[in-house]
Amino acid sequence: MDSGTHIGIPGNEMADQEAHNAIASTSIVTINSITFSDAKNEINSHLYNKWHSLWRKLNTKLNKIKNNINPWKNPELNRKEETILNRLRIGHTHLTHRYLMSKDEPPLCDSCSVLLTVNHIITECNKYNQYRNQFHISEQICQALGPNPQDEKNLMLFLKKTELYNLI
Repeated sequence: MDSGTHIGIPGNEMADQEAHNAIASTSIVTINSITFSDAKNEINSHLYNKWHSLWRKLNTKLNKIKNNINPWKNPELNRKEETILNRLRIGHTHLTHRYLMSKDEPPLCDSCSVLLTVNHIITECNKYNQYRNQFHISEQICQALGPNPQDEKNLMLFLKKTELYNLI
């Protein structure tokens, strides 16, 4: 078993002797090993749980709608619709936040004279009641902007009918 390359090198000779002793030993040695795949899965699981725990503690507009970190993907939406939906979900649209770039005052709803927000537009504004009813838009923002494909489709129809689609 010894190739002779370790001869005369004290540390290597000692390592060779210990290896020989281990092979000849009758005692049972348990070696705990973990595969790369198992380690990766364990790390990913730990990171996911940590991220999810942090997510639940956040106080953001998106967190009020989406209480977990799992992806929401609707293959029926085109890129523009996905962008609009994501802007609505985070509460930052051109309509509600363009004042930040122009350094103006935050916009007010032209019908209700209250601060113009995504929540107000989607669930509260009396101006859009008829269309919310027509397209079955929930009064609960978490459902109106949630991951249900039919709700997403109805929301896009609502935005187009109210001429808000291109303002988001």
